[in-house]
Amino acid sequence: MKLLIANIRREKLEAVREVLDRAEVAVMYASEVADTWRRRPRMYRGVQYQISEPRLRLEILIEDDSVAAELVNAVTRAACANYAGLHGSGDLFLLPVEHWTSIGARATVSYTADQPNMEPATVVRQ
Repeated sequence: MKLLIANIRREKLEAVREVLDRAEVAVMYASEVADTWRRRPRMYRGVQYQISEPRLRLEILIEDDSVAAELVNAVTRAACANYAGLHGSGDLFLLPVEHWTSIGARATVSYTADQPNMEPATVVRQ
């Protein structure tokens, strides 16, 4: 199981979402973040200021490790359309998931990397 973190431009959300729908991704979270790391200060009428462009951070849980590389390439193509080669098109991170816990409906379902399928490791009812 892998976690794909994508920081993309806001206007590219629909294109990326279409790619994820075709790949039948089950879990995706989206949040708004500010991208200020690689921005150079700009000068306007003698005043120096920093540009902070709002971005969307998508956290995508990929259950099948074999499709992770394909999904990274597809998300990259969708997020970079019309922005190829420009700074600020976004960032992608692919991380392994060792443990995942879903909490809800008074039950906790856990997944560990030891189990190759998505069967719950433990189910706790309250």
